[in-house]
Parts: sequence; C-alpha cells; structure tokens
Amino acid sequence: MPCCGAIGHASVTIGNVVSPASGSYVTFPILVTRIRQLYRQFADTISASMLISALNALTLSLALGAVVLRHGGPKRGVMGWIRGRIDGLGDGYAWIAGRALRLSVLSLVVLARCGAYAGA
Repeated sequence: MPCCGAIGHASVTIGNVVSPASGSYVTFPILVTRIRQLYRQFADTISASMLISALNALTLSLALGAVVLRHGGPKRGVMGWIRGRIDGLGDGYAWIAGRALRLSVLSLVVLARCGAYAGA
C-alpha cells in the first residue's frame, strides 16, 4: 500500500500548484472588465470636456470679447447682463484672493511663532 500514500501526496502537490494558477485565470477577466470600464469612463470624461470647451469657444469667448472691446456706455440688454455677471465674478475673485492672502500671511506669522517657541 505504499503507492497509495505517494498518490495522495502527488494529488496534494498538484492541487497546490494548480490552485494559484486557476485563481489567476479567474481574476484576469475581472481585471480586463475593470480596465475596460476605466477606459470607457475616461472616454466619457474627455468627450464631456470637449463639449464644454466647444460651448465656451463658440459662445462665452465671443461675449467676453464683446464686453472687453466695448468702450463704456450704458449697461442694458443681454450684453449688460453678461457684463454685470463678469464684473461680479471679478469682484468676487478679488475678494476671495484678498482673504486667502491675508490668511496665508497670518498663518506664516503663527508658524514663525510656533517655530520660535519650539526652538526656545
């Protein structure tokens, strides 16, 4: 009966070799599916950004150019509304940038104080 023991050991060894290989064959299609989904999402993102860019190039850039080239005058109609929105966005950006600059200077002062206390 010693051959039955050898066959038993051989089947265990074959099982140990085949088991990881079968695991890689099972996971490979899952990885391919995930990669395909990632490429599809990337293509959707690129196409959406191209649509937004085309909308910007065909409409908003022309309106901004008209506002920049206009030499004062009354603000009325659609262009007056657009000009008001652009001015409002500029004012809002200036306000946010000013606050960020003040906070960054304040944080540098606090950081210098903490460094001075840590070094003392």
